[in-house]
Amino acid sequence: MQINMKRYILYLLLFVCAISFGQTSKSVRIGTIPAPTNYFKNGVVVFSFDDGLVSQYVTGMPLFQSYGIHFTSYVKCSGVVYKGGNPYSPYGGLIWSQIPLMSAAGFDIGCHTYNHVPLITITDDSIVKELTMNKDTLIAHGVPYPYQFCYPGGSWNARVWRFMHSDSSNRKTARTVAGDFWASWGRDYDKWALGGVEIDSGNLESTWTGGVAGIEARMDSVKLHKSCLHLFGHAITADHTGYVGIHTTPTTLDALIQYAQSKDLDIVTMRQLTSMMQSEPTTIPSTTFTLTATGTGAGIAYLNINCNDAFRITLTGGAKFYTDAAGTLNESTVWDLLPISGHTRYIRCASGTSTFTIPSEKIIEINNWNSSTNAPSLSGDISNLINLTICTIGGNNTLSGSIANWTSLVTLNIAGTNTLSGSVARLVKMTFFYAKGSNTFSGSIAGLTQLTTLLCWGSNTLSGSITGLTKLTYLSIAGSNTISGSIAGCTLLTYLDIEGNNSISGSIAGLTLLTGIVASGTNTISGSIAGCTLLTLLNVTGNNSISGSIAGLVHLLYANVTGTNSLTGDISALTLLYHFSVQGSNTCSFSTVINLHSLDYLNVYTTVTLTSDNVNQLLADFWANRDYAKTESTRLISIAGSVTSGAPTGQGIIDKAALQAYHSPTPPGTAVFWTVTTRG
Repeated sequence: MQINMKRYILYLLLFVCAISFGQTSKSVRIGTIPAPTNYFKNGVVVFSFDDGLVSQYVTGMPLFQSYGIHFTSYVKCSGVVYKGGNPYSPYGGLIWSQIPLMSAAGFDIGCHTYNHVPLITITDDSIVKELTMNKDTLIAHGVPYPYQFCYPGGSWNARVWRFMHSDSSNRKTARTVAGDFWASWGRDYDKWALGGVEIDSGNLESTWTGGVAGIEARMDSVKLHKSCLHLFGHAITADHTGYVGIHTTPTTLDALIQYAQSKDLDIVTMRQLTSMMQSEPTTIPSTTFTLTATGTGAGIAYLNINCNDAFRITLTGGAKFYTDAAGTLNESTVWDLLPISGHTRYIRCASGTSTFTIPSEKIIEINNWNSSTNAPSLSGDISNLINLTICTIGGNNTLSGSIANWTSLVTLNIAGTNTLSGSVARLVKMTFFYAKGSNTFSGSIAGLTQLTTLLCWGSNTLSGSITGLTKLTYLSIAGSNTISGSIAGCTLLTYLDIEGNNSISGSIAGLTLLTGIVASGTNTISGSIAGCTLLTLLNVTGNNSISGSIAGLVHLLYANVTGTNSLTGDISALTLLYHFSVQGSNTCSFSTVINLHSLDYLNVYTTVTLTSDNVNQLLADFWANRDYAKTESTRLISIAGSVTSGAPTGQGIIDKAALQAYHSPTPPGTAVFWTVTTRG
């Protein structure tokens, strides 16, 4: 989107008016505080910009005024100057005379320390000095008491968090540079670790952010859940000379503001949001989990949680938390979590059931994969965990609920006896989607362009085209899905497994990284496999029409090809083969198989008639390799063509009937277990 020139001229005129009269313009949408409700009225968006840069005044202020809205500027006082630099740079500091004009026009001025020092690197006394100098200097220049704070570099830890919390009379909020959705349910959110999404150009187009479309998807979720989204940047300019990546362009801001207002979201400052968080009543949705003892003995469940806010979990019903997998250390019924990093506990549930409840919006990662047969199972509806970025659930758990609104989700790994459901269409940030078991996911995958791994089996009903999913490295689709599209552009694929009711098409000729191909059902993939020299697995049946010579696939271990495919090539050099079954229209051949020492299974039934010499050569070779260690209880040779007894000169006489007679290892180590059939 390009900036509308009429709008650009308008906001320049408004800028002049604001400087002259110290007033904001009146527009259709003003950044007003909505009336108190259970959550926020319409959903809220906050824009803030760090470091107190002059482009926030020159470019950002008139742009926002043209829409009748405001932003928060976090100022580091050491960067402010007493007169403008020469020449002008959008990355230079504000001028002291500009700051009170911004404040008078309704723009929020917050603290960013005096010297932009990471607080984790200095003592508590030095933190007090930095914050006090910052606050006092701003007040001395006509700014209202700056209650809002932003951590320099987003750097904080448990010590800094405790300090900010203990000194809350001097600050109302503290913003980091990490996280995504926050203040999701109003005033109860941890105000000393507010996260946000960076919209500077260096981060905006990242996989995590997803560009303007990714921000718009977050706004959709904010509207749905009446929550809050914080967007932050630094310079506001299209000029990135010498400062690539730390600027937000006016074009981007124009697009985001228009989209937010089209969704009727309230765009407010941090000062306004603080009032909303304090005044609005808050009912926090929660999720209750039930632990049920299974099997015999006191099984132990593994639980890993990462959160975006501090809270406490309390177990009821007799279960206990432990810090070690053996269930012996630090026994407790409570578990305190801080928003620093992932936390792990082990839960012993001796008998019956126990429960625990968590605040739904504070969970951003949950991992529980119980492989032990007597581990307690975990159940509960997890639909409200809308801020999840990672969800890994397996084992004997029976969790339920819809994932349709988990728009922050990046990794989903679900197996076992869980019964999750919901459409995946809006989960545009997902890179890893692995679903087995009793889940019933639905929706189109066409927009999930960040996916690198897609495995969906079972009763799911995914649809949509994979044509644009060019980042895929692993694709495995079976069951009731009806996915379509061409794989031709998925050149990063290393494994391709398409079965069931899907209708995937396209040529594999350019997929040179493939190590495995499994294709059956109603798919119609085509192309030559000659360039897929890394293949170890080739299992192609059904309506596919794969062609090309397999002679160069020297890593091939398993080949099963039937149907309408037309493979060619001599397999003599494929010395790693242990299973080779070719039927239908294929014309594979072999000059000798004397080196195929790993071969356990040979089924060749093609349009080419083999001579008795060919057959007896094969039989002789298998007999010569009879002492190789095999684990299978049955081995098969099945060859089409005319067959007679005997073997070529120099091979000796091999009696087919005698070869078939060996079905038991007597004496041990000498039997061959071959079942030999011939058709001709």
